[in-house]
Order: sequence, then structure tokens, then C-alpha cells
Amino acid sequence: MGRLPLAGRTIVVTRPAAQADGLCAALAGLGAEALRFPLLTITPVHDPAAYAALHARLRAGDFSLAFFVSPNAVHCALDGLLPHGPLPATLQLSTVGKGSEAALAARGFEQVIAPESGFDSESVLALPAFQPAAVAGRRVLILAAAGMLLGYGSQIVAASRAELASRVLRVGSGADAFLVRPPPRPYGAWLNFAQEVLRRERATGTLLVLPEGLMLNYLTRMPSPVPPFFLFSFALRGEAESALVQQLEARPPDWIVALTRDLREYGVNRYGEREGEGKLLLAWIDRAYEPVASAEGRHPFDSPQGDLWVLRRRRMPGMNEP
Repeated sequence: MGRLPLAGRTIVVTRPAAQADGLCAALAGLGAEALRFPLLTITPVHDPAAYAALHARLRAGDFSLAFFVSPNAVHCALDGLLPHGPLPATLQLSTVGKGSEAALAARGFEQVIAPESGFDSESVLALPAFQPAAVAGRRVLILAAAGMLLGYGSQIVAASRAELASRVLRVGSGADAFLVRPPPRPYGAWLNFAQEVLRRERATGTLLVLPEGLMLNYLTRMPSPVPPFFLFSFALRGEAESALVQQLEARPPDWIVALTRDLREYGVNRYGEREGEGKLLLAWIDRAYEPVASAEGRHPFDSPQGDLWVLRRRRMPGMNEP
């Protein structure tokens, strides 16, 4: 008999305790040991008056469509609403995913708007019922297991895809990709720039990001040569900055990325201006590293607009080789 594909492996299951049985059984069937470690508990809102008020609004016709985001939303919302009476026949129900459809069907709701395939917001927004002309002027109630999200009107539902695309930037790639809402400085674009430069230069080894930037270490899979993940505030106070420079001289990073970061909330008006605030670090970097690329053509610590620099080690006499 062949070896089971997950034999000898222990897999931590973080689903809520009441919902972990099926997954644990499936993992055991593949040979794994399932370690139950629930990280959250899902409970309904314990406020009958809130359910009564919402039910009254539904009966009054305040909402023409109710959207359930998950099976937990179905169970928690209906357990709170149905004791106050049935839902109005004119209220359309919608959800995403076969599990939520099945949960609604088990409660007697067979006519449900849901995608045939896919279980994300993109699949829902592709449905005819969610096109701008179909939802114009309608009020939509979104029900979530952690609470009830009221007031998300038809304009938000219909325009959410375009709104998302116009307000966020994709950072990283593949499984590492995530979306950010750009702050006043374009940190997301700078991170993408740094990754592209390091890829182009075929960078390997260690990477120091200052004054902070642990996410870039993760995205590039290049570890930092020193334990501190931010190089400001108490990490540099007193003799700490001098000691850190000594560590870096003994184990210099192969690459450095320096970027503008507003540190005024930590009492640092300009990074590198004084000892204990990056001055010794920047002096060492000036001696031992050379710039390879700049995102904006400015200096990251001298320009008010800010910038990001990628720097590479100079090969200098007496410097430790990796």
C-alpha cells in the first residue's frame, strides 16, 4: 500500500473549534496529524433590540437586497432576525460560495442570487444582479458574522471594483502580492522599484533596510544581517548606534536600501542628523557603499519629497568578504 501524501506531517488547524471537524478528518485521511488550535470564536451579536430594529427596517422595505458574506453570517444573522418574524417576501437574498448557499437552503431560502463558480467579490460583481443599472437606486444590506454592516448603498456595491483599482497599488508579485492605499509618499511604488533593481542586479545575500522596511526583506527573501527590524528610536539611543555600526562592520550587508520615512512621532526630525538618530550609520554607509539606483533622483534624507536608494558594497581594503 502506498504511503499517504501527508504521512508524518503535523498541520495546525486554526479554524473555529465548531468548524474544524471536516478539515481535520480530511487531513487525517491523507495521513497528517491535525493539531487543533482555534484562533477565533464566532458568536452572534448579543443584542435582541438591535435585531428587532433591523427586522423592522426590513419589513418596512428599507432594503431591497440582503447579502450574506459567509455561512457564519447566515447562521448568526438569521438566528437573530427570524425570532422577530419571517423576512419579507420582496427582499432578495444574495451570497457568495456554495457553503453559504447551502446554509441558506437549509433555512428554507432556495431563491438566492449567487455565482455559479468562484467565491470572491469579483464573482459577485460579475453577476447581472450587481451591474450598475440593476442596483441603481437600491439599498443593499451586507451581513457579516462579526457584525452587521449597514449603510453600504448601491453606489458602493456597483462601483467597488473601479474604486479599488483607482485607490490602491499592487505591491509584490505572485503569492506575495498585496494591495496598499498609497500614503502621501509612494512607499508601495518605491518597494516595487527596489525589488526590480535587486532582481535586475541579481542580488543575493543580506539586505539592510533603513530606517525600517522588514517587508522588503520578506519580499526579496534576503535576510537582514542584524536583529533590529527598525533602526531608529531606542534601537540607536546611547551607545546602541555605535555598537550596531560595529556589528555591521563585522558582518556587512551585501545590499542596503535607504528610504525616506517620517519619524517625527519618534522625535526624529531628520534621520542621520544626530548621533542616536542614524548619523553614525549613514557615515559608515557613505564610506562603505555606493548607490546603484534611485527611485526619484533625490536624496532619501536630504530632500523633503523623499526617495529610495539601492546601494551596493564597495570592495575596499580591509573590509570583510562574505
